[in-house]
Amino acid sequence: MAALQAFNPGTVVMWDMIPNLHSTSIGTEMYMNYVFWAFKPAIEGFKYCRPVICIDGTHLYGKYEGKIVAATAVTAADKIVLLAFAVVDKEVIESWGWFITLLRRHVCRDREGVTLISDRHTALLSVVSRIWDNPAVQPRGYHRYCLRHVCSNLNERFGNTVARDLVWRAGSARQVLKFNKIMNDIYKLEKNAERWFRRMDPIHWTLCHDGGCRWGILTTNHIEGFNGALKGACSVPITASVEITFYRLVKYFDEGRTIAENASHRGHLYTANVQRWIDEHQAKANVHMGIGEYEVRTAPHGMGGGARQIVSLRPPSCSCGEYTLFHLPCSHMLAVTADLGEDPFPFVAPEYRLEVHKRIFAQKFRPMSHEHYWPDNDYPTLLAIPARQREVKTGRPQHSRIHNEMDTSRQSGLHHCSLCLQRVHDKRKCPARIRSIRQ
Repeated sequence: MAALQAFNPGTVVMWDMIPNLHSTSIGTEMYMNYVFWAFKPAIEGFKYCRPVICIDGTHLYGKYEGKIVAATAVTAADKIVLLAFAVVDKEVIESWGWFITLLRRHVCRDREGVTLISDRHTALLSVVSRIWDNPAVQPRGYHRYCLRHVCSNLNERFGNTVARDLVWRAGSARQVLKFNKIMNDIYKLEKNAERWFRRMDPIHWTLCHDGGCRWGILTTNHIEGFNGALKGACSVPITASVEITFYRLVKYFDEGRTIAENASHRGHLYTANVQRWIDEHQAKANVHMGIGEYEVRTAPHGMGGGARQIVSLRPPSCSCGEYTLFHLPCSHMLAVTADLGEDPFPFVAPEYRLEVHKRIFAQKFRPMSHEHYWPDNDYPTLLAIPARQREVKTGRPQHSRIHNEMDTSRQSGLHHCSLCLQRVHDKRKCPARIRSIRQ
């Protein structure tokens, strides 16, 4: 750990230690309770990512029990940046409070409006409401729930996969009217669901009530990539875990830097996925009809279309809500900018622009020399807490992956129509939709 800080200045390593009251050694001995680390390039790179952090934890599988928790951000290219790590004993109020406090202090620093996305673990909710999503705590942060976990929680409570899928549609709806309609359908399916939902403020789990804090990120799914990428780091000693995270981040930053520089040399203004957004919404904008300078009517199609949206460019907004939620111009805004002959580039949030995306990978990792050349330090001798030693089991080892309801794929025959909610067909073959098109 000392070598990391010596060869990569700005890297943060923090310990929570317990004195060894029974030590007979001449030197200082301490029990290691928690350890936190965050690499300098990742800390600097977060300044240019969307202000959204996902946090989650996974089990350790080595000699000692515990959890490795991590915080990740998402780049404009929808790739993850591993921001910070910690090894703790359990996911409880004390460990989450320690981790999130250090995350705010050393990674977020004075950045305003950073949003945490997590599951609804009781200990985590208690900590976040006190030291993060609290108007009295500055700089102000926000907290949102992973929509995937909300859907899973409802299915575990009621055992209704149709209602679960409707919850996903409700949470990802971009307009309040659509959200309310879907929620009414859920209440018809599950009468007790309304009481269950009263425990959650819609601002925490729905997109349409979010106000743009999520930047369109609904789930912590991308952090599952962390669980896979660091599989080996969960079954080795802590020093080896740190080394694994170091070298994998080095590789990731080198690859990200190369891709961003190549795109810049080709004259691109945005990352590939943002360019797809612009292209798809530009295609929709071509069929919108302008009525007045800032009023846009969508072309009728199928059972939808024909809506009237109000667009403002200064300050930028659209009544459809997409610009507020995603910080990217919607098709209605693109129709207005095209009609006025304006460049849509200024209406794309800086975090989505390639020139800003490149800065994430600007910092480089410095290699660590052989341990014989590491600087001397006066750190105490750290011991593992004996009570956390894992019980040795005999026989064939079990799979380390713990599956839950979210890992279970849908069974054939359980698909249902999102229009009429019947299970015998999907919306493409819905009789109501077909009749509407024919008429």
